Amino acid sequence: MFAELYGLKVDYVNQQGHYMVLSTEKGLDRDELSAFQLNMLLANRIPHLLELQVEELNRKMKLYYHITDKRMLSHWLRMHNLTMKHFYHLMYTIADTLSECGVNMLQERSYIIHEDYIYCGSDLTDIYITYIPMELAEPHSVQERLQQLASRLVHKVTELAGSGYQELVNYLMDESFHLSTLKQLLLRHMNGPASDTGSRESSAIPEKSMDSSGFGELNVTQPALHKAAALFHAAPDGADTAPAIAPRGAYDEISRPDGQPLFAGPEITEAGDTSKPANKMKLPMMLIGVLGICLSWKLYLDHPSEGWLYISSGLSLLTADLVYVMIWLRNHTGNASGRIAEDGIVEANKPMADDLPSPEAILSRLIAQKPVEASSPLASFLMGESQKNATSAVSGLSRNAELRPAVQSPFESMSNHAHALAPDPYYQSLEQRTTLLSQPDATVLLSSPDSHSKIQAPLPYMELLDAGTVRKISLDKPCFVIGRGGKGVDYEHQEHGVSRLHAEIVNQNGTFGVKDLGSRNGTRINGEWMAPYKVYELKEGDKVTIVGTDFTFKMGL
Repeated sequence: MFAELYGLKVDYVNQQGHYMVLSTEKGLDRDELSAFQLNMLLANRIPHLLELQVEELNRKMKLYYHITDKRMLSHWLRMHNLTMKHFYHLMYTIADTLSECGVNMLQERSYIIHEDYIYCGSDLTDIYITYIPMELAEPHSVQERLQQLASRLVHKVTELAGSGYQELVNYLMDESFHLSTLKQLLLRHMNGPASDTGSRESSAIPEKSMDSSGFGELNVTQPALHKAAALFHAAPDGADTAPAIAPRGAYDEISRPDGQPLFAGPEITEAGDTSKPANKMKLPMMLIGVLGICLSWKLYLDHPSEGWLYISSGLSLLTADLVYVMIWLRNHTGNASGRIAEDGIVEANKPMADDLPSPEAILSRLIAQKPVEASSPLASFLMGESQKNATSAVSGLSRNAELRPAVQSPFESMSNHAHALAPDPYYQSLEQRTTLLSQPDATVLLSSPDSHSKIQAPLPYMELLDAGTVRKISLDKPCFVIGRGGKGVDYEHQEHGVSRLHAEIVNQNGTFGVKDLGSRNGTRINGEWMAPYKVYELKEGDKVTIVGTDFTFKMGL
């Protein structure tokens, strides 16, 4: 079970250190590699590139990358949280390494920009990239690969803050992309406060004690309470409800601790409009009109004649008329939204409410129409019952309308209609209908054996002996991680010497394998030490030893 990279087999070995090996089944020919780049990597220690060694046997070569005491970036991200500061620093280090390729006479396309082939040293700032000294069939440019890497890494960021990431993505999609400009952008976000803006803003907001309504502590003065209470005493005798709209200024003295009124809304002027919402478009319309007039007279200046004088004058008058009509329409629609009566009571949407017919009037018109005679007794019976219920509903609604106050919620009327028009007799008559039964001697169609759902095969599992008790661990995920505990661990193995992420069991198209995740004390399979990150195929009865505990692999048969 080997991974492949551009047609090369990826393997891991322990030979006086830990190495990642790139080769083919028969080995690499010297002609396949760039001799100049290979000599450059062997003779010089290039910063942030994995140290390369070459093994040649019978003119077949293997590339050995020294990864001792280094951890794969994808596994590092499983254990640690990635902040925006770390994200920018990581992208900057990669961009800086790529920008130095000209100095080291290397090619940008030969850098492997993927988290599985980028390794971390002591911390995230100490990274090492894999470089293959050969011509690779890479279909994507460096710009596209950096964009893909950024989109994968941003999912590991604990909290996005500021607009730095969006700015980075926009530049990675820009046609004028250049690595030096990208470095300047990342450096600005690394040293700037962009990544910490959100946290500082949230910490700068003072905490306030909130009441049950969510408005915080309310400053209610005694005169304001008397004003609010007077509104309810002003209702006429026998009325169910208080006035729907309160006089202006009734709640002006009820405010929050910051001095803002509790029921702050648009200020009502004496003309009936809100505070200049209808006049917002007046100035732009007038400016457009002036511009149109200027353009019409520009035509006259270009063609100074009597005919163009008349044309320009007509266009000026037409433009002025259009601007006047547009302003008049804006003011008219704005005034229709709310008016103020002479006594200071706000009458909201009165013209629109007067024009709409009431539900009782609509229902009365429908009932007044002569019903169509039905062709069957059952239909005539149902239509007669519906007409009777509708007539009783209208009479009941009219009586309720006389007793209710002038202001009534339309939702109450709709609920009354729905309750009155429920066709109860129709549903009650359903039980009297004749149901067609199947013949007693009819042949029953049996389902075929193939139609039955297949019984799901048992899942493979790991078996271990824990305090004299056999335990089974179901491998129900494609990647099942065993470790000491924490983020990314599927089974916590609490034993002294177990790493946070110790080993991983992978399922590749039904074939199971196990690999060590660079643990400090290593992992053994059937008594042999495993090379970190190398996948070893698991078979029935194989034993995986983590520190002092044996895990036996079972296929679940």
